[in-house]
Amino acid sequence: MDFDYQNMDKSTSTAPCQVPRGPQPAPQSIAVEFEDGHWVANHQHDSAQLLYAVQGFLVIGMASGRWVLPINRALWIPPNTEHWTRMVGDVQMRSLYLEPGQALHMPHECCVVEVSALLKELILAAVRIREPFAQNSRNGRLMGLLLDELTQKPLQSMHLPTPSNPRLARICRRLIDAPDLDLNECVSEVGVNPKTIRRWFVDYLGMSFGKWRRQVRVLLALEQLATGKSVLDVALATGYSNHSAFSAMFRSALGGSPSEFLDQRRDKITRS
Repeated sequence: MDFDYQNMDKSTSTAPCQVPRGPQPAPQSIAVEFEDGHWVANHQHDSAQLLYAVQGFLVIGMASGRWVLPINRALWIPPNTEHWTRMVGDVQMRSLYLEPGQALHMPHECCVVEVSALLKELILAAVRIREPFAQNSRNGRLMGLLLDELTQKPLQSMHLPTPSNPRLARICRRLIDAPDLDLNECVSEVGVNPKTIRRWFVDYLGMSFGKWRRQVRVLLALEQLATGKSVLDVALATGYSNHSAFSAMFRSALGGSPSEFLDQRRDKITRS
């Protein structure tokens, strides 16, 4: 799992999409398709952005960490937030751009948004709106309902925060490469005692060593399941010795089993 966009193949990259400017300050939208492995270089927007994939996965990186967006998840990105995007699988991406003053109930930092069946259909409908419309028209009411449906959800299992401490960053990179490492094995990486490492994780990342490592495993698992690997292969790759232990972790983090996730993914691809 490569979280460093600077090490990616530049031949698969593009400049960021231009934010559309409509005739009125309503949410603007675009629909774009990308191939697996493609990435959009580091950039920012003057507008807030809701980033969503109808098909495929999005990995979004920024100074505060990394996010993985599986099925039925979108990312709220406040204005002027630098970020890059990598595609996992063939991606059908939908973006909404909101001007200042719209969706005032949304936070000033990035957060995951749960995409309900209604919100998904509203996003898809918004992408098709191109002509000017009155606020009291059907399209105006549709856009208003879309803004009402945007809600913040505490889905931190999709977020992997990045440490500012260089020695802790070394440990985190090792855990991404080898998510089965335990705390004692990480000690030799930086030459400090386990108590200090535990304190670093809480002080710099706001979570325990065990929770951060679980986040790595969840994000690794989501990416690998999205590419079609079997549940057992993904379990072994993320440091679990058997299917059941991995499935228990996955269900605890995401509220469903890996098999259910794969079924959702297949159904989504079939319907698209």
